[in-house]
Amino acid sequence: RNYLERLHAFGQRIPQEKVFVHMDNTCYFQGDTIWFSAYTRQTNTGQPSQMSGVLYVELYNHEGYMVERKLIEMSKGRGDGFFALNQPVMYSGFYELRAYTRWQLNWGVFEHKHSRLAKEWFLSRALEKEYYRDYHKLYSRVFPVYDRPEDPENPERFMTSRIMRRKFKDEENIDKREQTLTFYPEGGELLAGVPCRMAFEAAWDDGEWIEGTLTVDGKETTTTHRGRGVCTVTVAEGEEPEAVFRTKDGQTIKKKLPKARKSGAALGVEQQGGKWNIKIRLSADISPDSVGVTVMHEGNLYHFRAMKGSEESFTFGEEELRGGVNQVTVFDTRGGILADRLFFVRAKGAEATSLTIKAEKEEYKPYERIGLVVEGNAKNTPVSLAVRDRLQGDNLYDNGNIMTEMLLSSEIKGFIPQPGWYFEKDDDEHRLALDLLMMTQGWRRFEWNSMAVKGAWEITEPAEKAPIIMGSVFDFDIQGVLAEKEEKKREMEIEQRKIERAQESANRAKEESEQEKQTNEDEKNKKSEEDEEEKEVVPELINKELTAIKETTVDFADTNRPSSHTAHTESDTWKGLQQEYGLRTNLKNEVKVHAELVHPVTQETITGETVTDKGLFKIQLPRFYGQKMFFLSAADTTKWKPGEEYTWIQMLHNEIDLPEHKRRKFRTDNAEMFVRVSFPYPNFIKKYNHFQTSFADSDSQINTIPWKEEEDGSTTMNEVDVQERRLRGLRKLNESQPALLIDAYEARNMQYDAGMIFAPIARLFVGDYGLDAPYITPRENSPENPHRIYELYGIDQLKKTQMGLVIPEDSAFHPKYLKVFGNRYTIGRLPTYLQNTSRIDFAIAKYGIYTDYSPRQEGSKRYMGSNLPETHIAMFPYPNEDHRVIYRDRRYFLPGFAYPAEFYSPDYSKQTPPDSVKDYRRTLYWNPNLMLDKDGKASITLYNNARTTQICVDAQGQAADGTLLWGK
Repeated sequence: RNYLERLHAFGQRIPQEKVFVHMDNTCYFQGDTIWFSAYTRQTNTGQPSQMSGVLYVELYNHEGYMVERKLIEMSKGRGDGFFALNQPVMYSGFYELRAYTRWQLNWGVFEHKHSRLAKEWFLSRALEKEYYRDYHKLYSRVFPVYDRPEDPENPERFMTSRIMRRKFKDEENIDKREQTLTFYPEGGELLAGVPCRMAFEAAWDDGEWIEGTLTVDGKETTTTHRGRGVCTVTVAEGEEPEAVFRTKDGQTIKKKLPKARKSGAALGVEQQGGKWNIKIRLSADISPDSVGVTVMHEGNLYHFRAMKGSEESFTFGEEELRGGVNQVTVFDTRGGILADRLFFVRAKGAEATSLTIKAEKEEYKPYERIGLVVEGNAKNTPVSLAVRDRLQGDNLYDNGNIMTEMLLSSEIKGFIPQPGWYFEKDDDEHRLALDLLMMTQGWRRFEWNSMAVKGAWEITEPAEKAPIIMGSVFDFDIQGVLAEKEEKKREMEIEQRKIERAQESANRAKEESEQEKQTNEDEKNKKSEEDEEEKEVVPELINKELTAIKETTVDFADTNRPSSHTAHTESDTWKGLQQEYGLRTNLKNEVKVHAELVHPVTQETITGETVTDKGLFKIQLPRFYGQKMFFLSAADTTKWKPGEEYTWIQMLHNEIDLPEHKRRKFRTDNAEMFVRVSFPYPNFIKKYNHFQTSFADSDSQINTIPWKEEEDGSTTMNEVDVQERRLRGLRKLNESQPALLIDAYEARNMQYDAGMIFAPIARLFVGDYGLDAPYITPRENSPENPHRIYELYGIDQLKKTQMGLVIPEDSAFHPKYLKVFGNRYTIGRLPTYLQNTSRIDFAIAKYGIYTDYSPRQEGSKRYMGSNLPETHIAMFPYPNEDHRVIYRDRRYFLPGFAYPAEFYSPDYSKQTPPDSVKDYRRTLYWNPNLMLDKDGKASITLYNNARTTQICVDAQGQAADGTLLWGK
């Protein structure tokens, strides 16, 4: 009874949200704008969500680096925005749009796989777990972005990827695909000695399905849809029969069946006409009196049945079940799940479009008027509408609509190619395919244990009406630590330069000695003894100084650097931090946190304060648009003297510009507490499925267009040419193009908030390459340093020009890519204004990350052994020796809601453009807020582009009562 009460209360009081994003087109070119409209749905009401007012929408490039993030304001479950594909570092490829609310991040959480050495990068295990927090399911849409066309009238579709390291060892075999065979017993597990239905799936490891025949105990079963099939097996206790799968081309895959459990339940769900029959069989050791059965839909409990015998059958009519994914669970009185299964119930009329779109004709001449009428079964309801040039789009497998997403895809793990296919017909073929999808690709968005068992789940993220800032306070003088660290580093560099000068003097003396030796043989013989003594003494002194510096000068980052040779335990690292720097998480007193939100131009300031609770704080921000400066500071007010004035936010002067007495004050005038913000952003992306980067044939929506490898290294897909510009002999990292550019202050903030204070900044972007031991290969000529991350210094544009260096047009150092320029320098050859390393944070404008690592290939075989990726961090200073403002306290440029923008739809009723300025729009019309009137109708007038065009119209929406609206 308690489980049922908690299930019911949980589903009603703690609903989930689902997200769908409608985009204006199916493909884009560099320079285009991506327009989108977003919808959220609440599971306890089946209506537009009233919970979240903030939607996070992110754009990732082909490699998996984030291009841009926007906060979209949601009202009544709707919002809209855009991304402009015009940033300096932006390459073509298959891009991903990802969207989520903060409330959604309470579910589907798991710890992302990472190297055991990663713990050394973080201040605590808690921060490590927070950073590696990952999610099973977030809304995602993949689409192609092509190179900017040279001829807009006849755009050719090319993708030119970023140039990285081109050639790997054993490259021919490194990317070979492997065949996989997976078994899915109905209900979760096989029950020993009992006939159990079992689904199976044969596929390549990238997700492309394989058709063939499975043989178990002499019985053959042929795949029925997309490499999937279902058979019945009986497995005795302790046995592991082998199954053999033969592909249509004669290849063989062998795999043992899952072990059968002695104790448990066998569950079977079958559709028979208009009814669903649920059969349950318990093992002999389980009493039926202790077993119950629930049926849920979107986290809401609708049916409960108590077992009376060891074999039971329950029948439900379609009118008793809700349309969409349903979940049947068999459980015992201890809260243990004996069997669990998803099954899909078709809602009446789900296959029929709920919006009809009427056009005057199929084809339109250049600049001709186009008239459309949209009709739906919802009145006074806004919908989003896209009209595009049909011949300029792509036929993608990733083509779901609001109906397929809300009813199906949002509750299924992974990617579903052509989800609309399952709703084309209500016949045996489509029903069986849909049920196989439930059995093989099912994922529990609504986990029964989390909902029914007290204490099994807790809320970690709030539902936001406006952005909320959450974080923690450490009793840790971070600025002081860094100042001391930089001072030690500076002293070491000064000593290093002295030794280098001594070495240069010794070398010059040696050269002069050799010259004298050639010109005066007699004198050389006389002085040979003296020369030999000098040559022995000078190197000996140099080596002694070097050894002394290595032994006595300690760089904190080096002592805690993870490597294949040293590994500190978490307790050792944490203890060292506490002893050396006084880092404490358990504050003696709760402290006050002061926040200021400042307009960057008008300097208008909103101030707020709160008190920590066990070192944690939460700040509700006001609703605002665009970027604002956000300051955070914390102090223990119990230590303040009566009448003492405290300045919450202080600007730090550049130490190098100050006299010595002020430098001493600067080193002591540091933040009393270290404040860190815990932003909700997920840090990891997923590898693309085969069908996300393939094109569907226009005749058969489930056929694959194969990839063709050309001799020049390009890849041809359908009518698309994906080029890598391979330089066959190049084995080293190519530094002509950065993977990403990031503001230096922003990068430092990310580093501190992640708790990776003493790790290289690149760790935020490349992590551990997805490998357990990512340091096994040392860099050439540096066997003492097993790392693959190195820092480079830069020089500004003026100095670059003075050096007479020519910057190629296609170089990432060209002005069209960077505001500053870089070159490789060693300590001692840096510009004077950078030789004092304590000024680095003041002088650096941007970080450039140059790497041959792609996050979408995380853990790939291509990154193992001697193929280990390499990453360079280029620090680009401000031009003309300028520098930024640094604050003692935390300062962010905080994003508010994205400003709305309106799609430009020209009116050519009176005049068309001249021949020199032609209109080649591929999206002819976009309206995220097209209002259906009181009769459920809307009329639109637009004008064609400069081509003779066949139009394609796509409309999506969600009525106030939850009715899903879609039509094409």
